[in-house]
Amino acid sequence: MAMFVWAVQIFCRWMLSVKKNYRNVTYHNWRHAFNAGQMNNILTNVECLALMVGCLCHDLDHRGTNNQFQHKTMSPLAELYGTSTMEHHHFDQCIMILSTKGSDIFRNLSHEAYEQVLSLLEKAILSTDLALYFRYRGKFFQLVKSGNSNWQDDENRNLLRSMMMTASDVSAISKPWEIQKKVASLVASEFFEQGDLEKETLHVKPSAMMDREQADKLPDLQVGFIDDICMPVYEAITCVSSRLSPLLDGCRQNRENWLMQARAVNKRMEERRAENINKDRQEENRKGKKRDRDRENKKQQEVEQEEEEEEELEELEEDEDTVVENINIRLIPFQGKEAGEDKGTKKETKSKSWRSASFGSSGKKEASYEEKARLLKKGEQSPAGRSKEAAEMCVLGDSREGGAAIPSTSSASSSPAMFKHHRGGRGGSERKSYSSKRRGFTCQGRTHSRDEEDDQLGGGGRVGGQS
Repeated sequence: MAMFVWAVQIFCRWMLSVKKNYRNVTYHNWRHAFNAGQMNNILTNVECLALMVGCLCHDLDHRGTNNQFQHKTMSPLAELYGTSTMEHHHFDQCIMILSTKGSDIFRNLSHEAYEQVLSLLEKAILSTDLALYFRYRGKFFQLVKSGNSNWQDDENRNLLRSMMMTASDVSAISKPWEIQKKVASLVASEFFEQGDLEKETLHVKPSAMMDREQADKLPDLQVGFIDDICMPVYEAITCVSSRLSPLLDGCRQNRENWLMQARAVNKRMEERRAENINKDRQEENRKGKKRDRDRENKKQQEVEQEEEEEEELEELEEDEDTVVENINIRLIPFQGKEAGEDKGTKKETKSKSWRSASFGSSGKKEASYEEKARLLKKGEQSPAGRSKEAAEMCVLGDSREGGAAIPSTSSASSSPAMFKHHRGGRGGSERKSYSSKRRGFTCQGRTHSRDEEDDQLGGGGRVGGQS
């Protein structure tokens, strides 16, 4: 009795040590360790013991990350173990606990049995590596389907124990639906945490099952997980032992549940995708309408700008026309004046030319005569002097023209009168006498009758009687 109590104490101490060496990670914790099957009709007690211990210790000191992450981050465990990194670490943790005094539950085994248990335990824990599962499952499936399986063969028994460990490791997929959903959520959460670490430390995009941004794909991923890993192994071990059929039934039922969820999610995703497409189309239509409005506004602005430019051009042309018209209006008097000046200049030039031709005098001499006439008119000289100056101004001084009478420089009407009395020819006393008689008229530049002229002359030859 005392021996039994002592053995129970050792077992409990070992169990507590195993529990304590499970980390408080999301899924691979102490609760994940409780899974086992009824295969005692094929397996021996030592094998069952090794499988039980292996199930309880298969994830000892799990870090919440898989082997691939250990190698990517070049962790010390990856440097220590080349393949099945975490599984080797789990086995080493198990041996450490079994070697600790007070937790050595195998202490009463014989040396041969002890060696056998440790060997079976190592293979059992390492077989939980899915990479090894994919490597060996094909051979196991062929062995089961052949119907000639010999479970007394050590290699075949090794395959069976490995498949049993995998079936136990993923057995949560066969549990009732409410438990399965909760366990799946825990697994997904731990995977998402690893995905976050990959993004943060490795700066890579994680796989879909570890990408938090693709959490809505969980039902599809679960269906794929069941089809690729769980269903084949449960179908195979059920052929070995019909007592394991509840695992297969639970797996199938959960697959249907996940498939329904996947369809519902896919439907929602399709609706969401359709909504997004409609939103995109509406947005594109809105943008298209906006582009059309902008194009029309731009075209309208261009038209308005062209109209403004045309109006500005017309206003500029009108302003130019107005300026030209104003310039023309302002130039008319000047042009008339210039025309008059030209006319007067031509007349004056003609008169001057005629005087030059008649008297041969220069403009300067002519100006002196006019100045003397002006002074004579103002009475600035004596009567005798004025008579003398008048006589000098009225006497013809150019023998080249034959002594023609001086035409009036102040009145154009005097020239015809003078020419009227000189039609008979040039020279002669009568012409000179008449010219002398009209001196007063000619020099003062007035138009009078002959009687008035005689009165001004005073009959006595008074020239320029005005003072």
